Amino acid sequence: KSVENAAIHDGSATNDIDTICQQFRAHIGASSYQSDPDHFLVGRGFCHEWISVEGRSRVLFGTIARCVKDTTENGDTHFVVDYSDESRSLLSAISNGFGRKVPSSEEIPSAAAWGGCVAFERKTRIRRGQGSVVKSIDRTIPCESWVTPDVREEIKPSSGDGGLPEMVMTFRGYSLRFSIKESTIPGAGLGVFCQCVSMTNNASSRGSDSNGTESFDLKAGEMLDLGVYAPFRAEDKKHRTVFHLKNYIFSFSCEEWCFNSPDTEHQYDITDDTTGCVHSIARSHIMTYVNECGPRSCPNVYARLDPEGSVHYLMGVAYHGVWNDFEVGLQQLGLRAGGKE
Repeated sequence: KSVENAAIHDGSATNDIDTICQQFRAHIGASSYQSDPDHFLVGRGFCHEWISVEGRSRVLFGTIARCVKDTTENGDTHFVVDYSDESRSLLSAISNGFGRKVPSSEEIPSAAAWGGCVAFERKTRIRRGQGSVVKSIDRTIPCESWVTPDVREEIKPSSGDGGLPEMVMTFRGYSLRFSIKESTIPGAGLGVFCQCVSMTNNASSRGSDSNGTESFDLKAGEMLDLGVYAPFRAEDKKHRTVFHLKNYIFSFSCEEWCFNSPDTEHQYDITDDTTGCVHSIARSHIMTYVNECGPRSCPNVYARLDPEGSVHYLMGVAYHGVWNDFEVGLQQLGLRAGGKE
């Protein structure tokens, strides 16, 4: 009760009692987090694949080193992944735009750990025997695994012609064509639309419906990497104090375009320092025009950080361990070859 009273007294602090209790326990050396060295994923291979700001595929391998569980009611489980030195070294030798260097290890949520282990087995094509993650995971386990397109091309407008960017990518025999039009959300301005087209001659081989359309193929937990939202320039990463001052100067318009970076002291900001509007490089990338979904819609685009610290937009349906919710989400995604945008 005294902890709750303290939270009420300090109006500037968080009023989340669970968070305060965790902070208090950590302060007195009685943390609620415990290591679980016997967890099934500890020692398993891990893989994370993504698209760089230049549009190149990047892949990182590692091993799940530790499992840490919060013993409080409804506590989360996190994992620590140790990235391989050879994998990190190769990525460091190839330009990654303005991202950070990949750390030697990183704490990741449970869904990302399961997804990364599944991705490792699929990427390395290892035998799926009794100890296989793919064979062992069930529908009740939340999972998130990034997948990348086979081909991806951003078509940027010519300088000064006032055009809008477009993007084309191919994935598992489908062509996805992204364009910018007036949003169907009232007052939202421009938005991004996607047209799915099958590249196979025999659509019935995948099970097309009576209307001649077929569902876009995404497995539970898979999220298709559309590309980088930020940063595009070195100056897009700003100290929080500098960003807050700039945001105030431009009547808080800049905060509509910012994202947190992995460094808690800095923000990603894709607005121009002289006008407060989105800068020209960001406007030439289609991710800038993705809108938030309506309050009654299921999200189909999610913002995530890659291991180098860049913000990505991923398309798919978040899988939280409930199969019916996933199926409803796929229906709301509505992406079908031969169907509407």
